[in-house]
Amino acid sequence: MTCVLSAVGLVAILLNSMIVVRYGRRRVLILSGLIICGLLQLIIAVVYDKKGATITTGNVLVALSSLYMFSYNVSELVPGNLETRHTDTRHRE
Repeated sequence: MTCVLSAVGLVAILLNSMIVVRYGRRRVLILSGLIICGLLQLIIAVVYDKKGATITTGNVLVALSSLYMFSYNVSELVPGNLETRHTDTRHRE
């Protein structure tokens, strides 16, 4: 499972790097990712609470965890850590 989550995270970061550099929209990415991550955490909790520890539940939780990591990496890691041109002191005249 760790390899799957790491691979999903890597794909998400690469995708996000292209999105942020090309289109910007850091605020939209961060807010939408916050909402998606919250909903996925809620769904994970409800699925485990209602179905218990079964093999099918485990598969669903792995899939939902992968989606969570993807949305987290797309929304939080790259846009939150990339400097914008007006806040980067190296580009000031």
